[in-house]
Amino acid sequence: MNGKFHIVAADSGATGDSIAGASPRGAIFGNNSNEAGLVTFIMSDEPGSWFRSARGDLLSPVTHTKSLEIVPPGSSVHFIMADTHGVHTVTSLLWPTEAGHNAHGGDHFMIPFDQTKAYRGGGIVQLNVPGLYVFTCKIHPYMFGAVIVDNSATDGLDLGNTIDLVSGIKELPTSSDLATRLLRTFFVATTPSNWQDFTSSAPWHVNYPAVDVVTDLGKLPLVPVLESRYGQNIDLPPLFKPGTPGVGEVWINTQFEKTAGKTKPGTITVLDTSDWTLKRKIALPQINMNNPHNLWPNRDHSMIYQTQWFDTKLTLIDQKTGKMIKNIQVGDTPSHVVTLPTTDDATVAINGENGVVIIPAGTTEIKHMMPTQHHGQAPANPHGHWVSADGKRIITPNINTSDTGIYDAETGEIISRTDTGKGAPGPHPIAIGMMPDSSKVFAANLLHHSISVLDGNNGALLDTIDLIKNYNPITGDITGPVGVLPIQTPVSPDGKVMVTAATGGQIVVIDPVTHKIVKMLPCDAGCHGANFGAKQGGGYYAYVTSKFSNRLLVVDPDPNGDGDLIDADIVGAISMVADVSVAKDDAVSSLPGYGGQGLVALPNVYNGWVQNLSSEWAAGLTDSQRNPVH
Repeated sequence: MNGKFHIVAADSGATGDSIAGASPRGAIFGNNSNEAGLVTFIMSDEPGSWFRSARGDLLSPVTHTKSLEIVPPGSSVHFIMADTHGVHTVTSLLWPTEAGHNAHGGDHFMIPFDQTKAYRGGGIVQLNVPGLYVFTCKIHPYMFGAVIVDNSATDGLDLGNTIDLVSGIKELPTSSDLATRLLRTFFVATTPSNWQDFTSSAPWHVNYPAVDVVTDLGKLPLVPVLESRYGQNIDLPPLFKPGTPGVGEVWINTQFEKTAGKTKPGTITVLDTSDWTLKRKIALPQINMNNPHNLWPNRDHSMIYQTQWFDTKLTLIDQKTGKMIKNIQVGDTPSHVVTLPTTDDATVAINGENGVVIIPAGTTEIKHMMPTQHHGQAPANPHGHWVSADGKRIITPNINTSDTGIYDAETGEIISRTDTGKGAPGPHPIAIGMMPDSSKVFAANLLHHSISVLDGNNGALLDTIDLIKNYNPITGDITGPVGVLPIQTPVSPDGKVMVTAATGGQIVVIDPVTHKIVKMLPCDAGCHGANFGAKQGGGYYAYVTSKFSNRLLVVDPDPNGDGDLIDADIVGAISMVADVSVAKDDAVSSLPGYGGQGLVALPNVYNGWVQNLSSEWAAGLTDSQRNPVH
């Protein structure tokens, strides 16, 4: 179907009117009218449908997603946080350039719609300028809702001539590779049937709406453009095991996997690296565990701390049995948890609030919250933090204030807060890596496609690693390694390599000493999590997860042991889908193995932590792995 189209619910005689509060004769998608209307997005914990149109079931047979609306100029969009346990923001990710200019009457950069902090509630925005608008949640930046404001006089759906991005890019042509790449990302992220299934022999096929769109080059057929640029019916590579075992286990948050005894998504998948088989699935149906996002062990590895990112809880789990020990209320939308290597106290980033909570070792009560900003300042909303090897510094990427903070772990004093986007309005620092001697901090800036390098003591900006310098956003030409939308970026325990998971579908191998990008490896849709674990006999594996696929990648940064990172390679691809032999506390019901995000390897071999391992957990390590910094 090309051009404009009209939808009606089958055999109902009804129009496509918005269910929640729409003008009954509004010219919203599916109605033959010239009046402005109102459409509603319900913000949800549901995988794919995080911004779900109230008319999603009616629209999705044509749009393939429940997160896209089409309205005429002057219509309004109503956001309701009605089906979520977390806090969120509604933030413009991209918009027609003219809309930004019209809002303030000038040529300076501005964000048309942005909440000052995360909360439970909603909002309404009126959209007057034709073109494409995409909204996201700054706390959960893969939540997307898109609106096309369509001028009925044009022959096709209006994307506008140019768009501005929250990252600071202005006047990007809508026919450009970056614009269409982001559009493709939207259709993959919001449509579970478009996710990569590595247990199927069928090629990967992404469904797009069969419509014409109006860009700076005029009318273009959407499907042929996207398929010609990014392929279609792509054969997925086979699963395979590394030739050399790892040491211990890897605990992976398969955050979107659904089970029969829960209404909320998310499981923990435990991988035995001695033979690369799945050992356990943990769903915790008795607490309706909600979107488990990141995890970390206590010192003796008897217990795993697990955050519930779309909720308010930190869950303590018995490592040997997978059973819950306790479920603790810690604050709105906890994201990451890391222990202090010196005391074994747990530190939890409260992503929807203003600080990091401290839970003393051996207790299940919060001692205090360490603020990540001074009184009266905008809430920082810290995400994927890290801790120095000596336990003296806590470092947070502050997504709401576009900076990286360094704090005294004992006193809570703010040592520094450093802008990590070189003045860009929305770099979105999201995850921290750190040299094993704590001399340098690496902050991944999701929307700025960069990594900021900071002094580990005073926070001074030392360098910025541009991950898209080899990418032409207009033509799509790639002349060297790139990393689009970087997220987790750990440094190996010996400080020889940094591995960055880029959600654009790349694993970037970086020399953390020189800050040079050495190599790019292919990753899956929504590449997200990365962490290091010990390789049997010496060296390290980097384990990498992806949100929109159901496999784990194993990267060996130095397969032949010659110290040259150019040899880095993917040496294993392991299914996250459990068969009947895998122990489970609830039956998997849908989205099997999907949603790979945070992960941690046991034993914890990072400097500062590895020295405190018990003899049981240290037994499989080499002398160099026990003492990674000589």
